Amino acid sequence: MLVLGERLLKEAMIDIPKLLTSNTNLHDLVQNYKRFLNVNYSKHVKPYGTRLKNQPEGATAEAVVYSFLEANLDDVQVAEDFVKGGPDFRCRMGDTEFLAEVASLESKAASNKSGLSNERRHVGCYRKITNLLQRKALRKAKQMSGHNCPRVLVMTCQHSSAGLLLGIRAAQDLLTSDTKIAIGSISSPVTDHLVTHLDHSVFFRWENGNLESCRRSISAILLFSISGVSAFITGILHPDPIYQFPFEFLPSVPFVRLMKWPPENNNIEIEWVRHNPVEQGIREGKQLRFWYDEALRNI
Repeated sequence: MLVLGERLLKEAMIDIPKLLTSNTNLHDLVQNYKRFLNVNYSKHVKPYGTRLKNQPEGATAEAVVYSFLEANLDDVQVAEDFVKGGPDFRCRMGDTEFLAEVASLESKAASNKSGLSNERRHVGCYRKITNLLQRKALRKAKQMSGHNCPRVLVMTCQHSSAGLLLGIRAAQDLLTSDTKIAIGSISSPVTDHLVTHLDHSVFFRWENGNLESCRRSISAILLFSISGVSAFITGILHPDPIYQFPFEFLPSVPFVRLMKWPPENNNIEIEWVRHNPVEQGIREGKQLRFWYDEALRNI
């Protein structure tokens, strides 16, 4: 069992300009993505239309992620091969490339696991979905292996409470696994502290009594919570990946990471980092909004 030391979390909230026009809505993002496929990847148009009909949440998430990447990077190309498979997008910033794979967490699965209804505002308790997110990363790790560049797994959710299920705390828990409060005893009084067994940590684990990294094919994870009016994004950096992800490529995105790898004295310390050369106002405990639109209220 490891002791988890947390630093004060201060996260920036920045409004990015709307991705397309002043009247952009989710339908526009999907249509823009379909036009991109039609012009550049005509063989992908029909399969995407099929996914849009049969798996609308996953297909619309793909369009949202493409729009975000295209707005922030120099070039975004479709990388998925119908025969070989592989990640969805090949992205370039300057002379450096990275791959991005989109994995959508369906609202029904999120509801079943968390106990949060997708139909109305929930009042009361809910269950975390850390192990559900970990399993999705586990299934994607092999698909993302074998490439000679950084690879980013983008996990999305369009549940009405996605901002809670894939928010700040969810990112921290996915990195370290869910934590518990340890209370000192009379015989051995210590300051109350957080502990974790690493059961659902996405990037490291106990193996034969030793702490080791895992799923090194995934350089970083982005959590997209796509809700009715807004979409938020937070990131998780792998402490020991095969290829480091240059998080400065996405300067407005806050990433949680370990302060030191491997940890010393079983003490895991985490921090939130954001590469932004322009000083921004900081608000404590807020999520990063990368785009928003009043028109999305009616989706």
